Amino acid sequence: MGGLARGAGRRAAMGCGPVGTAAGATTATGATAGAAAGATASAASPVSPTTTSSPVPATTAATATSGPTNEAAHGAAPAPGHHAHHRRHRWFWLDVSAGYSWINLVALKNDNFAPTLSQNKGSGFVTEVGAGVQLSILRIGMTGSFARYSTSFDVMTAELDAELVIPVPLVEPSIHVGFGGVWVGQVDFGTNTTYSGQIHGIVADIGLGIDVHITDLLRLGVAVDGSFLNLQRQAVTDFGTLTSFDATQPGNSLGVQVNAQGRLTLEF
Repeated sequence: MGGLARGAGRRAAMGCGPVGTAAGATTATGATAGAAAGATASAASPVSPTTTSSPVPATTAATATSGPTNEAAHGAAPAPGHHAHHRRHRWFWLDVSAGYSWINLVALKNDNFAPTLSQNKGSGFVTEVGAGVQLSILRIGMTGSFARYSTSFDVMTAELDAELVIPVPLVEPSIHVGFGGVWVGQVDFGTNTTYSGQIHGIVADIGLGIDVHITDLLRLGVAVDGSFLNLQRQAVTDFGTLTSFDATQPGNSLGVQVNAQGRLTLEF
């Protein structure tokens, strides 16, 4: 009996008996109640607005983290068609022209320059080359031309030329003026004898042109110009005297030349 009493006492002390089980359950229930009370208190207390964060839209976040856009870094994107008419500026030009030419050496004045009935006019083929610089809408350069006429004389010119370009889309209209020297060769004045003296003078011209850019470096165009030639004829003693013309005395004239040409121009 005493042993049984001692065993029951040990079980009671260890909580294994009915009393101990009840006590443990009571303790666990108290802990659960405390946790529930704490959760209730947390739910009841207000939350500060400053600690609440609203969700950030994906596009805003991407913009904030991806850095400046291409437009911001390099300027606004060009409007459609902006590059269609844009060409890089070229500083130098070189052109070659060829076409038809008509001339009358004594159209406006014949002061003992040539016999009245001689062949002083004609038509033929002309070629021209030029080179220079381009400053915005102004082109400045040197041009040289050579023309051969059906009435057996040649005309050569060398001029300082200035051309003003009118900037419009698609094409380039222009107006040009020139001034320089002129030389006439292989003249026989209808006598079948080549004049041995020199014939030279000054020339001034004005003309219009229009060009189309094929590439940034190449343009094709046409030009028409009219020239006034003030010519001086040197006196000679081996040509003889004809009606209204004395070759032993100098003479001068004022003539007209008209050229219509196609041209090819390189810009670089």
